[in-house]
Amino acid sequence: MLHAPPHIDIAPGEALISQRLYGAAALKSSKELGDLRHTSFVRRIVPAVAIAALVAAALCGPATSGPAARAQLRLMTPTPVTLRGTGFKAGEHVRLVAHLPGMATKRVTAGSAGGFTVRFADTAGARCTGFSVTAVGDRGSRASFTHLPEQCGAVP
Repeated sequence: MLHAPPHIDIAPGEALISQRLYGAAALKSSKELGDLRHTSFVRRIVPAVAIAALVAAALCGPATSGPAARAQLRLMTPTPVTLRGTGFKAGEHVRLVAHLPGMATKRVTAGSAGGFTVRFADTAGARCTGFSVTAVGDRGSRASFTHLPEQCGAVP
């Protein structure tokens, strides 16, 4: 034989909330079933809150997103040293300093997408000795690239 849970009075505020969330039928059944109204409420509210959190996260996007990507330098060709800069601000004036066998400086202006290509001539030995290039933009963008020395020449 099944026994019904004891009758539990609910406060007027809880009754109003139950009625708004579940309708009059739920209010009647919650008075009849006592504590089971809490389980019913949790089963409905938890998935709703989880869905709302997922939608909010999808609309906001990643926390690190911004108007521009982080500035980077990538090697296009080692001889002559040709680099591609990306992620700089549109129209930003960029000064590049290359430490090759010797030092070379170039100035470029980033395009509307924040990119540029720069070539350092007379860098035939740079591949074997290694080199580094630092790019600093006038609006705060910074990037660097280092190419480690390669083994060149005859191996004994």
